[in-house]
Amino acid sequence: MATLVAAAANALTILSIAAFGLGLDFLVVTRAGLCVAGAATLSLAALGALSLGPIRVLGLA
Repeated sequence: MATLVAAAANALTILSIAAFGLGLDFLVVTRAGLCVAGAATLSLAALGALSLGPIRVLGLA
């Protein structure tokens, strides 16, 4: 259970850093509509996967 929580915290941290790096304001995105919010969420998830994927594949974590 602790490893699951640690993994979730790690993933959320990476996504928040990605959002910060993009200068993404979630309040503005939610006002823009559901399609824009979905696209922003998917792009952040893709960024997270692109950053976590190589770390997991190379066994660095």
